[in-house]
Amino acid sequence: LQLSLEIEIKKVSPTSMNTYNRCPRLWKYSKLQERLELQTIQIDDLGQRLGANYHNQIIPQFFKNIQEKPTSKQIEDCAREAFNGTFDDSLSSMKREAESILVNFIEFEKSRAMTWKKYYPDFIEKRLENDLFNGIIDFYCDGVIIDWKTGDVNSINNDILRQGGVYRVIGEDNDFIVKKILFVLLRSGKSIELPVTTRGWIEEERRKFVSNVENGNFRPNYGWHCKWCPFILRCWNEDVRTLWD
Repeated sequence: LQLSLEIEIKKVSPTSMNTYNRCPRLWKYSKLQERLELQTIQIDDLGQRLGANYHNQIIPQFFKNIQEKPTSKQIEDCAREAFNGTFDDSLSSMKREAESILVNFIEFEKSRAMTWKKYYPDFIEKRLENDLFNGIIDFYCDGVIIDWKTGDVNSINNDILRQGGVYRVIGEDNDFIVKKILFVLLRSGKSIELPVTTRGWIEEERRKFVSNVENGNFRPNYGWHCKWCPFILRCWNEDVRTLWD
């Protein structure tokens, strides 16, 4: 199946760039899936669903319950109340991992409450955009952007650099001061401050991505992620047809 649909790329998200860099063919199939109902393998990505549960229910509920200048006990109580009330029971096989993530979230928030001048966020889970980019910022407070990572991330990589680079420019272009960007790794309990990326660098990343898409560069990038790909059979079939052509 060739990508015959016209795609006009205007505002690019870090997820779109990172998906393309992970596997250009996956990006192509994902875009086709938005327009056509491609047949896919149904894969239940529990880790991805757990991340969505934290981002969309557990953490927002915590910040609905908590107040400015909370005590450590209030943080713990509000976090556990949010978890118990909004944890997705269909993820029961991952409850041990979910509870470990919760412990690290609580410890980070306790530390933040003791060291930050302002505790309560200006916003959480907010979509921002400028002329070139868009993205959803997990948390913003007094010049600091936080991105909560519930997956197996242990260090800064190009995906994180692109993500942080987009967040910086869309934050600044929407009149938010961005002093620093923190990636909080909730599986390990570590937090990483993003090195400063320039506007020129992230715009060049976007330019390369758009150029590749417009030129039809959708080569597959086989790797560990293939086993989680819902398009894997279509991908293999495309390779077989190419051999016969």
